Amino acid sequence: MRQWILATGVAACAAVSVVMAQQAAPSPAPATQSQGADAQGMPAGPEREIAERACQSCRGLDTVESKRGTKDDWTQTVNNMVSRGADVGGAEITVLIDYLAKSFPPATPFPSVPAK
Repeated sequence: MRQWILATGVAACAAVSVVMAQQAAPSPAPATQSQGADAQGMPAGPEREIAERACQSCRGLDTVESKRGTKDDWTQTVNNMVSRGADVGGAEITVLIDYLAKSFPPATPFPSVPAK
């Protein structure tokens, strides 16, 4: 019984230590354009600025970068974003759709997967 109590106490202390370490660890800074275009996997340019503004308000850019689609797919995605309040409108919508369709077409590998 004594060994069980000791083992339970040690396990509880270890669990508390892990939780405290996770809470004390600094969270990574959100990725921004100043960290470089290549770090995000999105091609640089004025269209990227539109994508950052429109997409980062609800999601991280990693969500956008992980998606692949045709121009029709991206049109549907962007229209859905706009209907939910994305900060993009007018001519920027067409620019954004063209940028995403060109940058993330269906046949391209994901940034984390090396091309063969």
